Amino acid sequence: LIDGLEQGEQDEQRLGNLFKLDHLATRMRRNSENLLVLAGQDPPRRWSQPVKLVDVARASLSEVENYERVVLQVPDGVSVAGQAVNDVIHLLAEVVENALSFSPRETRVSVSGSRIDGGGVMLSITDNGIGMTQEELIQANDRLTDAPSVDVSVSRRMGLFVVARLAHRHGIRVQLRPHAAGGLTAMVLIPENMLGSQTPSFSGTPSFSGNQPPAFSGSRPAPFTGDQPPAIPGNQPPAFAGAGSEPYSGPQPAP
Repeated sequence: LIDGLEQGEQDEQRLGNLFKLDHLATRMRRNSENLLVLAGQDPPRRWSQPVKLVDVARASLSEVENYERVVLQVPDGVSVAGQAVNDVIHLLAEVVENALSFSPRETRVSVSGSRIDGGGVMLSITDNGIGMTQEELIQANDRLTDAPSVDVSVSRRMGLFVVARLAHRHGIRVQLRPHAAGGLTAMVLIPENMLGSQTPSFSGTPSFSGNQPPAFSGSRPAPFTGDQPPAIPGNQPPAFAGAGSEPYSGPQPAP
């Protein structure tokens, strides 16, 4: 309904208000989905076919505010298996939103990726955020590794708990490390068994032009070598944020 109103609206002020309403509706939906993840519920619907990784990344951007600040450099020849698509979108949206929320508005957030020698795809989400203490960094990575049970701290770092649960569900590894220029790099390793055979783009996939998340551009980053994410030398990444922003308007999974 909101999408239809946006498409037919010509008045800039009313259109802006519709975008705000759209964002609030998406934030409420993401909060509800986060609670379901923390309760151990599987997604109600799954994709029946693999989806290109670049489309999965774009879909995650449509879930967050200020997506125009994100620069995508994701390989186009890789697909995500249908059963993992929704959760990978959700996981990436939480990580990207954290990077956007805890970095200056005038800065960019980079989402890059490549195949690795040991199998799978490594995605790197890099920002110039505010950081956290060494102790907080160690605790955050421990939680990402162990998919901890919910405790009182979930109210402050729900996104971190949700990412841990989603990653644990599919054998995805997520690790935080400080970025050389300041801020945080989140390393997301999607294993080979979560990748699908290459499929054509869906006919309903949005073009992501104009007021949509940016399309893939630029050359592929240098491949990550080795089976493990880089070791964490320590420093200060930002805490994970909550949920939010504009909903994905592309194709829907099969019932």
